[in-house]
Amino acid sequence: MPEPDPARPMRAVGRGGPMDGAVLGAADQAEFEVVMADASRHRYVRTDVLASRGPEPTREFS
Repeated sequence: MPEPDPARPMRAVGRGGPMDGAVLGAADQAEFEVVMADASRHRYVRTDVLASRGPEPTREFS
């Protein structure tokens, strides 16, 4: 990957979705599509399932 040129602003990594900033008032979308800088498209869909953090550590008391 080439070094960034300070004289030229960097392009955004992705465009679209609630974190873009270009779509005002749409932070709670049920689904959205993001177009990445390499032109790949990614569709995100909200679910009611929370991500798992893994097992809780056990605590031992003496």
